[in-house]
Amino acid sequence: MMMTLLSLALLPCAPQGGLTPHPGWPKSFSGQGFYSPANLADLNSDGMVEMIVRSQDGGSGIIHLFHEDGSEQAGWPRDYGGNGFDGVTVAHLDPQGGADLVFTTVWAGVFGGGSIEALDIQGRDVPGWPVNPHGRQSFIMPPVATGSAVITSFIHYGNGLSRNYLVGLGPLGQPLALKETQTAPSRGAAGDLDGDGQVEAVLVSGNLLMVMDGNGMKAGWPVQLREPIGKPSLGDFTGNGLREVVVPDADGMHVFLLDGTELPGFPFLIGSAGTNLPFGQPALADLDQDGALEIVASGDNGELHAIEMGAAVPVEMPGFPVVIGGSLSDPVVGDVSGDGRPDVVLSTFHVGGSPELVAIDNLGNFTAGTPIAVQGNPGMAALGDIDGDNMTEVVLTTLGPIADFRGRLYVFDSPAVHDPNADWPLPQQDPARSSSR
Repeated sequence: MMMTLLSLALLPCAPQGGLTPHPGWPKSFSGQGFYSPANLADLNSDGMVEMIVRSQDGGSGIIHLFHEDGSEQAGWPRDYGGNGFDGVTVAHLDPQGGADLVFTTVWAGVFGGGSIEALDIQGRDVPGWPVNPHGRQSFIMPPVATGSAVITSFIHYGNGLSRNYLVGLGPLGQPLALKETQTAPSRGAAGDLDGDGQVEAVLVSGNLLMVMDGNGMKAGWPVQLREPIGKPSLGDFTGNGLREVVVPDADGMHVFLLDGTELPGFPFLIGSAGTNLPFGQPALADLDQDGALEIVASGDNGELHAIEMGAAVPVEMPGFPVVIGGSLSDPVVGDVSGDGRPDVVLSTFHVGGSPELVAIDNLGNFTAGTPIAVQGNPGMAALGDIDGDNMTEVVLTTLGPIADFRGRLYVFDSPAVHDPNADWPLPQQDPARSSSR
């Protein structure tokens, strides 16, 4: 059923210089709430960012396009059936058109078939879409967009058997690549790793990390990792202009070169073995503003880490790790304190305690006014200028607590000038979910 929008009383204002609730927010929604973080993008090229959120309410996967005042884009929200657990990717499937919304659906149960949808801001199907590759499939990897192409994976069910596929789709929904894999890739990133102007797909498939291009598997890949395995992120750590592959697993944080070998000192063990594994997806950002990227990652014991390249081997940045406690979300990075330096923004959920939004500066200190108590189980934050005032806002989704099962959408104003070139402002770095910097 479609969820009913309710207003909430605003949270108490944070101390001067901190985050404060944006007028009219937060808002709550009857139903199960948000399992995926918000995406932020200017969908109609009017200079204003829309907040794209997807909720799950029973058998409904509902997509909302919010403006900063709490109103929705004309014709929205829309119900697209099940599988509201994955978010929405923004792609530019028509180079002459605007931005498009790409997402997967599941109908009539896991084995009943699903499709990859692509819609414009009016809610119309992009020509050639939706795509239903094999009739009966369950999509595994949330879509990753690159240019005018989309990459995802699915399991096809037929004749009592299941087969795993990686699929790349072009602007008109036509297959650019369809490759059978041993295990359906569940997490992915996309970026040019070798400087040839073509995009490579970096994929986690079972315990394998794969790098593939249009010709198949790149030399030196796949490499075997040790589960649990996080999501890959792509960035240049050697200063040669080429991206490396950063991914956490049970052995610590890895940084792989194009040939599948690792940078010296990696994997970097966080804490003692098995006690503080990095998980989820690391953010890649120049926290100390020395021109080199750091790896910012949440650990499974409530510590936030920032790893930099030392003289010869990786080390923790001064002031890190930061003990936050609870179960941490993946981090995003951008200035929210107003000092012009990057901050790390994330949420934490304390069992039996208060869920909170947290911001940590590049010295490892909590920023003014945080942590901020929120309601429900919080997800990842997203940073952007949603109201056109050239200041950064923080957007946060939460699942409803069991007591009332209302998901909530929070928006906070910050004293920071918006930086459109912030290193890692959104979940998976950008609206296309490329995880590539």
